[in-house]
Amino acid sequence: MMTTKSLPAEELRQALDELNGTDGNTAAVVDWLLRESLLDATHLRAWAVQRAVQRLLAKGYGKVAAMEVVAEQMALSFFTVRKYIYTTYK
Repeated sequence: MMTTKSLPAEELRQALDELNGTDGNTAAVVDWLLRESLLDATHLRAWAVQRAVQRLLAKGYGKVAAMEVVAEQMALSFFTVRKYIYTTYK
């Protein structure tokens, strides 16, 4: 099970904050969704990886370099990050 302190969970909190503003309830909502298993951890991780790579690309990183940085930050293998970037999860 993914912990609520994980980087993918933090990515989701940031996305919700951007949508709703920082009202203090976002973290509780994300924690509840994860605790109740209403979010699929694999899809959340893939989404968070894609979002983090896109953010680095916008800063001027090359795609491979961005994937390497995200792999290190999220303690994933480069090949896992690559899979998340090039595979569409539905």
